[in-house]
Amino acid sequence: MSNQFRVTIEGHDEMLAEIERLGHVGLVAARDAMTAKAQEIKAKAIPLVPDDPESPGLLKDTLRVYAPRTASLKPGKTIFAGVVAGGKKLEQRLGKRKANVSAIVQHEDLTLKHQRGQAKFLERPGNQVAPSIPDAIMKNLDAATGGMGAR
Repeated sequence: MSNQFRVTIEGHDEMLAEIERLGHVGLVAARDAMTAKAQEIKAKAIPLVPDDPESPGLLKDTLRVYAPRTASLKPGKTIFAGVVAGGKKLEQRLGKRKANVSAIVQHEDLTLKHQRGQAKFLERPGNQVAPSIPDAIMKNLDAATGGMGAR
């Protein structure tokens, strides 16, 4: 198990319909924009990850972006990408039970006092970046279609 923060665009039926209308070109443009925004979230999260002096970089080293996916492009469905902390890499260093709890506690427990980093290290950058995602997707759609993406 790992701690995850997902930015999901839902309810943007017109944009999702446009992606679907453009087929593969639209899907690639949307995935590229989502990947770039997930990378931006990861970059903003790195300095915020709690870093225990006894094991520097332990949790920070587990941050990764996973590829955008679609849960159908029909209206009301989603396209999403993720930034994840924890998982197998942390399990290898801490053991499965401790790793399952560690990333989640570090992210969620606002009462922990960290020498470096903070709680909500994924959520805060995600909330900063999320409002720019629809525009990034539309920009990529326009670029992929020579400005003819939106009808």
